[in-house]
Amino acid sequence: QGAIATGAPQQQKPDLFANNNQARKKFDDLVEQEIHRVKFFYEKILLKLSTQTQELQLRKERLSVQLYSTKVQTKNRMKIDDEVFNLAQEYVVVGNEFVNLYKYLELNLTGIRKILKKFEKKARLANLQSGVPMLRKLQED
Repeated sequence: QGAIATGAPQQQKPDLFANNNQARKKFDDLVEQEIHRVKFFYEKILLKLSTQTQELQLRKERLSVQLYSTKVQTKNRMKIDDEVFNLAQEYVVVGNEFVNLYKYLELNLTGIRKILKKFEKKARLANLQSGVPMLRKLQED
């Protein structure tokens, strides 16, 4: 009584929480997979960037020795200056990649947190176990 018919049939939303334990397990598995995917990618890129940084450090040390050598001729000095400039540019590139990696991580963690909060809200309404344990796990990883 008092409902207004719109002419369009109402679509029944699927009950995501029909089987509470099964829904919770499936959700936990999906979140766990996503956390591992993000963590794996992060660690892979971090290792690559760390290796690049170590290589740049070694090049910097070699150039430093050459640069402060008392027998550096003008021709060699210009070559060393060019190498120093190139090295500085490579440091900037690696630094930018570190920043981008951090942004990637923050964006993904924010997304996962939002998903967990939304699940928490729906779980409370459906009397499901809360998503708080997954939030704690996300903070630990």
